[in-house]
Amino acid sequence: MKKFIIPALLLCLLLAVSSHTASAQIPRTFTYQGLVVDNTGRPVADGSHTIVISLYTNPTGGNAIFSENQSVNTLKGLLSTSIGFQTPFPASVKFDSAYFLGIAIDGGAELTPRTMLTSAPYALNSANAVNAGNALTANSAAKAKIADSASALTANATGVVRSLNGRGGDLLIEGTGATKVTTIGTTISINVPVGTGNGIQGVSAGDTSIAVSSSAGPVASVTVAPLGINHSKMAANAITNGNVMDTSITIAKLNAKEVTRNYVASADGNGNVVWQQPFLQMPYTAIGANATGSVFTVANTGSVGTTIRGLAGAGAGLGIVTTAAIWADAGTNYNGVVGYSDGGSSSYAGVQGRGNNTSTGVAGIAAGGNAISGISTTGRGGYFQTTNSSNSANTLEASNAGTGDAIRGASTADGITGVHGIGFGQANSLGVLGETLSADAGTGVLTGPTGVYGKASSTAPAAWSAGVRGINPSSNGNGIGVAGYQAGSGWGVYGETPSGNAVYGKATNTSAANNGVVGETASPNGAGVKATYTGTGVGVALQVNNGAIKVSGTNKCAFVQTVTVANKITATDTEIDNPICDGDPNAILLVTNQIAAGNISNKNPIAVVYNSTTNHWQIENINGTALTAGTLFNVLVIKQ
Repeated sequence: MKKFIIPALLLCLLLAVSSHTASAQIPRTFTYQGLVVDNTGRPVADGSHTIVISLYTNPTGGNAIFSENQSVNTLKGLLSTSIGFQTPFPASVKFDSAYFLGIAIDGGAELTPRTMLTSAPYALNSANAVNAGNALTANSAAKAKIADSASALTANATGVVRSLNGRGGDLLIEGTGATKVTTIGTTISINVPVGTGNGIQGVSAGDTSIAVSSSAGPVASVTVAPLGINHSKMAANAITNGNVMDTSITIAKLNAKEVTRNYVASADGNGNVVWQQPFLQMPYTAIGANATGSVFTVANTGSVGTTIRGLAGAGAGLGIVTTAAIWADAGTNYNGVVGYSDGGSSSYAGVQGRGNNTSTGVAGIAAGGNAISGISTTGRGGYFQTTNSSNSANTLEASNAGTGDAIRGASTADGITGVHGIGFGQANSLGVLGETLSADAGTGVLTGPTGVYGKASSTAPAAWSAGVRGINPSSNGNGIGVAGYQAGSGWGVYGETPSGNAVYGKATNTSAANNGVVGETASPNGAGVKATYTGTGVGVALQVNNGAIKVSGTNKCAFVQTVTVANKITATDTEIDNPICDGDPNAILLVTNQIAAGNISNKNPIAVVYNSTTNHWQIENINGTALTAGTLFNVLVIKQ
């Protein structure tokens, strides 16, 4: 806690009163000193403190007639400051009655009791100053008349000037501009020194550009004459942005016949400027520098708003776009934007949109109708056609973050395709590519991330209703109706069904060597076609209806073993040399005697055993009968 102790109130009036110096200014300040101590009575540490000084006309209560905030430094608790120096005393504080001083320090409450000012400060309004207003100024203070009668002068009085133009007291005469004031003794001279100019001696109009009133003075007015500023009076580039002050040209200053509100400057074809209402005339022909550029460029530098907005029909203005370069609102049965091109080549378009980087060239938003609808009566693209000349860009890209379809193709007539993709041109061109980049796992075949999804949604479809149909019209044995590719360890084509056929292949030609389903693998550890039973108990992994199993190729699993001198290792044994079963003791071999007319037949019981020394399978007559070269055996190898 701090205390403010005033052992000595030094209210020293700083008045420098002089009766013979007319230019002296009496300072309205006085000095104040005090001692700041803590609650033990010791001076506070040296430092800066904030004090609030207030003057009152009452010892307690009332409002302050003067208040001043100061920042003062203490030295051993002692502070000293000048009151009225930082915040001048208002004229209402005349020091002509008793005043009381209040002090508050460092945001604390004002100290009590207030200190009454002693007589020294009242010298600001001394007794002599009260009567000075009626004094007559003589050549010495001793001759001044202080009595009330001094305000009256006798007729033809000399030596005294009580006022000048209604002003009394100490008067100061100053020169401005080239005018100079010189005082020699009691003579005051006001003149313009030689060589500094003689001022304005007169004003003449000169021509019709200006109008002069009272040219002979003492006060002349110079104004611009009507029609005074014309083309011949103005130099080239005389009027620029910096030469015309904002709001200097107002409607009131313009001739009503020449310029009215919202008129713009235009050219009359003769190098003169005329004023006219702004209008947009179509068609507009660009001339000069704009001949090779844009005919119109309209820019919006704001963060929101529409650069150009067109309204059509009742109810227009209900669009949901808030910021656009061009925005068209259409009411019921109206078109928002219609683009038509009668160009002679495919490079012309009715409406063309272009987006740089990740922006969108043309975007359509619809609450219930078509976001973008294109109609072509003769074009190859039908209703809508897109062309891509870039090797890396996507011709048509659709992204859907909602619950609907990104792209939906609908067929409403017989023989019409909902979505038709044609790839032609480059060797690796694709008509339709389905791709998913999602790494999220689905919960089933119907819910996983999907590149292409085909669906026959009817619960009771007609025959041949297909979710996905691939057709290859090729007659030379090339081309693929449906191709599935998987670059990892998944499936190229996957089919799943709760009761029907997951994958079904059918070849309808009754004479050609065509196949319903073809499976192929390049891995010695894989399989061209793999059938797996995953149910409980014993089931069927592979079923063949109404036909035999046929093997073909170079390394067939079914082949004919011919007994030769080279493979007859003993009199009763022949060794099988075939990569299908060589080195595989777990292979299953089914061997039968081939008995046919004209062939050497073996009618003896045989055994099929694996020789772990030679790593080959061999056939032997178990009754000890010797084999004859040229004897034939049918062999079927089953791998496990």
